[in-house]
Amino acid sequence: MIYKFNNYAVVAARKENGGRIYTVFELFAIKNPNSENYIKVITNIYTIIDFIEVLRAFTSKKLEEKKEYDFEDFTAKLVKKNGITSLKIKFDKYWETIYYDKIGAITLAAKLNKIINKCEIEWLE
Repeated sequence: MIYKFNNYAVVAARKENGGRIYTVFELFAIKNPNSENYIKVITNIYTIIDFIEVLRAFTSKKLEEKKEYDFEDFTAKLVKKNGITSLKIKFDKYWETIYYDKIGAITLAAKLNKIINKCEIEWLE
């Protein structure tokens, strides 16, 4: 299943194990502004959860202004321009830096959360 919204895509796969069908997170991608292709930026469910939580923390003013937050596939930091605070995200696999305002961050977090809530964690046996 591919969920596309704005310039983002989330891929989740339906799997079966012993007759039980479930959904697992595959990847989060950003649309390449120069083509119709998407670039994979997150491929781990735990990292997408981190990303959602950073977006939420930003909207609820829980991030420190001078601190940089490093995660597996991205770095986050608050920046202030003309008195307006934005969330700066730099993905390791994407060359452009993305800035989110509060409305954009909360909207993206809600959409991602709705998709991720449908997914289960695949346990290795």
